[in-house]
Amino acid sequence: MISNMQTVKCQVQNSEKAACGLTRMSERCPNLYLTLDIKLNVMRLSCVYLDFVNISCLPLGMSKQIPLLKVLSLSGNKLTYIPDDFGDFENLVELCLSRNNIQMLPETLSKLKKLEMLKVNANVLTKLYSEIGQNVNLIILKVDANKLKRLPATLGLLKNLCVLEAQNNKINNIPPTIKFLIHLLKVNFSCNHLVDVPQTFGELKYLKHIDLSYNRLSSLCEIFNSSSTLEYLCLDFNRFSTCPEWFNYLQNLSILSMTHNKLRNAALPNGFGLLNAKLNTLDLRGNFITHLPDTVGKLHCLKKLYLGLGTSTVNTVRIACIFGNWLEKLPDSFISLTSLTVLHINQNQLKEIPSEFGKLINLIDLHLDSNMLVKLPKSFPQLASLKRCHLSSNRISILPPDFGLLVTLTELYLNSNKHSERELNTQSPRRGLF
Repeated sequence: MISNMQTVKCQVQNSEKAACGLTRMSERCPNLYLTLDIKLNVMRLSCVYLDFVNISCLPLGMSKQIPLLKVLSLSGNKLTYIPDDFGDFENLVELCLSRNNIQMLPETLSKLKKLEMLKVNANVLTKLYSEIGQNVNLIILKVDANKLKRLPATLGLLKNLCVLEAQNNKINNIPPTIKFLIHLLKVNFSCNHLVDVPQTFGELKYLKHIDLSYNRLSSLCEIFNSSSTLEYLCLDFNRFSTCPEWFNYLQNLSILSMTHNKLRNAALPNGFGLLNAKLNTLDLRGNFITHLPDTVGKLHCLKKLYLGLGTSTVNTVRIACIFGNWLEKLPDSFISLTSLTVLHINQNQLKEIPSEFGKLINLIDLHLDSNMLVKLPKSFPQLASLKRCHLSSNRISILPPDFGLLVTLTELYLNSNKHSERELNTQSPRRGLF
């Protein structure tokens, strides 16, 4: 956003020195590296970066000292409050206050009419300033990892907002005025206390990325106007038992994840797959799905399908084990998913897999363990790309005659079946693998 500007970047060890006024900083901070002489050019500064320098307070009157400031970054410090006169930075475009201990933002920030990006994530905010809607040019708003319980209704006035990140808070409702954010592309309300989504949410027309995981949702809006633009939808760890019909019309959707919900029966609506031509990853682990709609075979771009046992990770920390489903069989159309490279369908109730399963020639990673399989189809050795094959904890007593032709195979798990080592090794030229 900013170009041809004068910038100051600071690395400071002493927090007391870091808190001094900018006009005196070059004199009082011996471990300060500048791209220009602050004493001579402070009035012309456009960007100031004071990240991770242990600042605990800010001097008053900064807006008068650096009136042309467009970018101010104060991330990773020990700030607990922001001075009221921050609202006087009339040229400010970007303000980053992430990773501090700020409890409240001054209402005067609503005076920043040119502000395009506001980052206040990873603080201890319990509320936002009520007139945030006055920042009419705001494009990016990041308030994640705070203690917010709600967002102000004036949020709907931010007609230029494209990115709203409010995950890891205590928000229990989304303001209905969200429908007025006509340019919103990405929204993240994961890890909150949401029990429903306002019907007005469905009126947004250009959403590409939605994350509502780790809430208490059991239903979504009935009408969804972003069906032609949505690319990513994550609804993990909620209470959904069915999927809305508009799932059938998500024609640009690339990733759909609904792990650990209460999905039952077919879960996906009839016709799912007919128009979902770009779906790449489908994750439905940890539900109660008994069968898939026959139209699932129309997902010709699907590369990763997860229906079995797995783990969940939030912020790089493993937090839960996700179980499989109750699938008893796969639809005949399943063999049309020839783009599949990863198929995890372990911990289900499968007694057999389609006779032409070998047509899935791009399959690399296959998990069929913890099912009720008695045998593998004769076409199984046609899986020419297969590298990892998990068949443990089934009832398999013998493998197909040409099983040894799986020359790309590097991992094979057959423990807890009914086979014997002699039976297996006589069917494969690679002794010792089993």
